Amino acid sequence: DEAWVALPLEQADGVSKYTNHYVHLSKPSGLSAELPRGQGELSLSDFEGFVRFLREQQGGLDWNHYDPFLDEHVGIEGCHSQIAAVSSTLLAMHGDGVPMLTRRELVADDPGRKEERFSVFFDLPVSTYAFQLRVNGDMDDLKSHGLPEFCDWDFCRDEGFGNYRAPDLLYMDPQVCGFSSLSD
Repeated sequence: DEAWVALPLEQADGVSKYTNHYVHLSKPSGLSAELPRGQGELSLSDFEGFVRFLREQQGGLDWNHYDPFLDEHVGIEGCHSQIAAVSSTLLAMHGDGVPMLTRRELVADDPGRKEERFSVFFDLPVSTYAFQLRVNGDMDDLKSHGLPEFCDWDFCRDEGFGNYRAPDLLYMDPQVCGFSSLSD
C-alpha cells in the first residue's frame, strides 16, 4: 500500500494563498513483529486493526481518549502565522468526519507567557502511525477561527509533566472541549 497525502493549508489574508505539504506514505506487505515471551508474531495488519479498535472505543479520538500508540506519530509543526490555515483545514477534516484529539499545554521554555502549544492528533487510512499537527498560539485566537476549546494535556503529574492548572480546573470533559464539543 502507498499513497501521497496532500495537506493543503490555506492562508486567507485578503488574498487566498495555499501552501501544500505532501507526505508520501508507503507500507510494505507481509511485515510482522515478534511478540514478547515467545507468544508468536503479530502481523502489521492485525496490529493496525487492534489500534483502530482502541481508537473506536468510548467515542474515540474526538471524545478525548488518548491511547499509548499515539506516542508513536508523525509530527508536523506549524507556526503562529498559519493558525487561520490550520483552522480551516481542521474544520474541513471535522466536517468530513475525521476523528481528532486535541491537546494544549504551556510552551515549556517560557511558562510565564500566555502562549500555549496546541496539538491535534488524527489518523490517515494509509498510515500505520497517527499524525500530530502542532502550533503555538493563544486559545482565543484559535477559537476566533472556529476551533473548539482544546482539551488540556495532563500526564505524569508526579514526574513534573502535569498541566499548570489545578486538577479540578482542567479542560478534560469531551462535552466542553475537543471536537466532540462541536457535535450536535
